[in-house]
Amino acid sequence: MADLSADALLSTPCRVPELGLRRGRLQLFPDAVHLTGWTLKGRYRRRIPLHTIERVEWLPVAEGANLVLHLCEEAPVNLVLKKAAGTWKFEIQALLGAGADTLNKTLPEEAKKKDLAA
Repeated sequence: MADLSADALLSTPCRVPELGLRRGRLQLFPDAVHLTGWTLKGRYRRRIPLHTIERVEWLPVAEGANLVLHLCEEAPVNLVLKKAAGTWKFEIQALLGAGADTLNKTLPEEAKKKDLAA
């Protein structure tokens, strides 16, 4: 995987606690998310095609994973981003074409009914 950082839409340092990933970097491209860094086994590289992302969860927490990529047929990827986790969520959703519709689907049923009644 070539270093495509100049072409990335977003790029930020990150950690993946489950992998023990150090000096990690998450990069967003129009068709995929790239995760790179170092583990005890050596260099780590993973490309996650956007079409395999089922849902993006932003957790506004001070410690631990603050962005979770829920994948179609794999375990979720828990990420600790140093900054702008919310921006990542909305940028990925925009690329997936899942803006306001996805946000409305995550509302409780009562809120949806109130929204429809307005």
